[in-house]
Amino acid sequence: MLCALIAGDNMAVSRAIENSLAGMGFDRFDHSWTQAQSVAVAGSKNFDLVVIGDALSAGSPSIVARFFCENTRTPVVLLHAGTCEVRRPGTDGPILDGPFDLIDLDRAVGVARRAKVHSGASASPAELGGESAEKCTA
Repeated sequence: MLCALIAGDNMAVSRAIENSLAGMGFDRFDHSWTQAQSVAVAGSKNFDLVVIGDALSAGSPSIVARFFCENTRTPVVLLHAGTCEVRRPGTDGPILDGPFDLIDLDRAVGVARRAKVHSGASASPAELGGESAEKCTA
């Protein structure tokens, strides 16, 4: 069972991402719309992948990507301007792969999944705050 967090303020895009990931073997999804929600849910699950859309309703997609790479060692696919890039955890900070065209999302996810490093998640920094993220049961 593969679990993904999909963060973004556009529900239609988030559902399209979920459908794409389901076709790649993911079967559990959580959704968040803000930086605070994304960080809050980080400690409750061991995500195999985080996908972050162009924008969050509050906060920064880049900060969320950095948080997951550095604190939970979870690979991230960050979408922006019709492309996506992979941020993988590295010993000296995140490693960037891409950009990939959005039509190559499956290739980007493959690169990210090969990079998954299992390690314990640390507590979220206080300045990132926390709100509840909504669990998707689709």
